[in-house]
Amino acid sequence: MHPICDLQIEYSLVSRGPERAIFPVLEELRIGVTAYGVLSRGLLSGSRLGGKGDMRAHMPRFAADNLARNQKLVEALGRLAAELGATPSQLAIAWVLAKGARIVPVMGARTRAQLDESLGALRFTLSPDQIARLEEAVPASEVAGRATPSSRCSTSTARSEGHAASSSSSSVTAMRWVKPATPANAPARM
Repeated sequence: MHPICDLQIEYSLVSRGPERAIFPVLEELRIGVTAYGVLSRGLLSGSRLGGKGDMRAHMPRFAADNLARNQKLVEALGRLAAELGATPSQLAIAWVLAKGARIVPVMGARTRAQLDESLGALRFTLSPDQIARLEEAVPASEVAGRATPSSRCSTSTARSEGHAASSSSSSVTAMRWVKPATPANAPARM
């Protein structure tokens, strides 16, 4: 048996579900978090749907009525970001970084400009008052639509892919454990 040292889970300003039950346990057990979906698949950066091949067109948060409601939250994020001299993406990343020393956001970038913008979030250290103001301006309870379609993953799928999974009524959380290299399982060197 090997200890779990990190949990990869979706976490963002608009996807705060892990805060209630998962993060307190992880903190108690000193388990780190690799947060993905920090920009909610481009929603928080203001990214527009790109056409037929854009998978986000099938995601509830990007459905017409939901997207219109969520755009109001994105606009509130943009106003606060402008006050700080940041972009909405930078402020959303800075918020995740401010939520815990054990949380590491995973960012995707298709261009050098996106990478530079994401790294620019490191210039911002949010105060508790700024965090509270941001969470008040962009309340998770006001987000319209799930982050992903509800049929995205099942407990049996997670188990078959080598993950330990626990399910709740609203989502499935998959954990991948890391096995340290020992002489018996170390990668072969060439």
